[in-house]
Amino acid sequence: MYPLVSTISFVARFYLCYITIEQLPVFSNDALGWVFGQILSIYTLFRLICYPIVGLISSHLEVQSAALRSAMYFILYLPLVGIYWLILSLLTNIFGVLPIS
Repeated sequence: MYPLVSTISFVARFYLCYITIEQLPVFSNDALGWVFGQILSIYTLFRLICYPIVGLISSHLEVQSAALRSAMYFILYLPLVGIYWLILSLLTNIFGVLPIS
């Protein structure tokens, strides 16, 4: 069950990030955006935030199922993507701060 849930979680997170975050340019220079995105990836930061929280919740609730932990990770990941997208959208569309030259 875990491989299926994990794969669905990964594909859904990837697609969600693609249709939201990836559509808002942080840098006007595509090369700079690519380098920055590969070196300091926001998705790595999301992982560093979500995994320990899921671990703490899992140990507190004594969750043994890897599939359930994967689902919990996905559920925790959703608000992070939404908040980050909202911040980028505000900086781009309302304040005109992004993209950075």
